[in-house]
Amino acid sequence: MIIGGMVWRLGDEVGFFEQIRWFRDHGMEGVAFHTAPAFRGAWASFDVRTATTEDRAKLRKAVAGFAEVSIHAEFDNYDVSLCSPNELVRRASVETLRGSLELAAELGAPVVTVHEGQTHSDAPLEVRRQALARSVDELGLLAVEIGTSVGFELTANYDLVLEAEGPVGITLDVGHVSMDDGAGYRGFGTIGGLIRVLGPKLIHVHVHDFDGARDHIALGAGHIDFLELVTALREIEYQGMLCLELAPGVTEPDDYVRGMSLLRDLGA
Repeated sequence: MIIGGMVWRLGDEVGFFEQIRWFRDHGMEGVAFHTAPAFRGAWASFDVRTATTEDRAKLRKAVAGFAEVSIHAEFDNYDVSLCSPNELVRRASVETLRGSLELAAELGAPVVTVHEGQTHSDAPLEVRRQALARSVDELGLLAVEIGTSVGFELTANYDLVLEAEGPVGITLDVGHVSMDDGAGYRGFGTIGGLIRVLGPKLIHVHVHDFDGARDHIALGAGHIDFLELVTALREIEYQGMLCLELAPGVTEPDDYVRGMSLLRDLGA
């Protein structure tokens, strides 16, 4: 497995390229970053919508040599809703993600993580589910066209991706599926049970701890069983990235290094 980190904010460091350099200097094998434009400033990101040719060349140089690069695309706070019952909104959301997929292909990034987003309506769950199913199919076709894959960060409706054809899979966020007393994995027993069901459709993993109230905290500061996580990943022969996704303000930069060491000690 490849252990990497999410560019977000490291302590007081908000510089996008400086964080990438920090990850490289501290032994991270992979790096991931957001393309949501509003992340600029307090939280660093690469705004794919406004990036110039020079910006993209600088990014290619910055990530060269990492074992894996991964992109976290725009999500619901940034005009993307893949489960909207409004077809104009849903189709526009799929098209909005094109830029992130094209950047992934340019960088050789194998996975673009997407959120299903919010509907901002009172549409029944089944209507939203049907809309999400259409988005899964359409993004699968777009991923084939562009040459990358899409990881849906879900806490339900896994079957829509498991049954889909093409380069679509699941991005497992271990903190998010642990919320609400494990609502995201309860039907499968444990996180390990969910991982075993997802099998080869599991294509990316976000790693952080959850203490019942806060997520994106340092590994070991909550109650997630990381030994079970790593054991299940080894059973399905997962070879992708374990992306440490630690929130600024409640973690320290060295928590990335400690998290990487913990995962390695557990057999990742």
